[in-house]
Amino acid sequence: RIRAKNYLPTAAGKTPTHTYGTTIQYAMGIFTDCLIALELDSSLGFKKKSALKGKIIDNGGTISFIVTKNTTHLVVNNAEKAQDSYKSRMAQKWGIPVVGLEFVDKCLEGGKLLEADPFVVAGKTAAQQFSTGKILGKCARGGYRFWG
Repeated sequence: RIRAKNYLPTAAGKTPTHTYGTTIQYAMGIFTDCLIALELDSSLGFKKKSALKGKIIDNGGTISFIVTKNTTHLVVNNAEKAQDSYKSRMAQKWGIPVVGLEFVDKCLEGGKLLEADPFVVAGKTAAQQFSTGKILGKCARGGYRFWG
């Protein structure tokens, strides 16, 4: 996991906005409580990869280098290669949405965490999983995970 170096150590990825005496107020980021794994191939340059990680971390998200059952999203930049990757197969097995890069940008533009279904590039959307599978459990940020 990567933590932002320029922020005070805080709980749940919250960043300080104002201080009043000894009390610190925290702003909720768009990706607070999100554990986001990345599957980025070499076609995406180092600066763009770093910028993407920065966008997620600066908005309260946590980057994971592996996909676990606690992962909330898998962000990929190449949908064709993602179909065959180990991370993508594990994400699909556990009902984690595999989304494209535009998911992060659209969430930032909208100022909130959007539903992943319109951005899914591999596997099934939540609606498709619901119609064919069993509910695994409730996600940390709302919605459900399904076993397909």
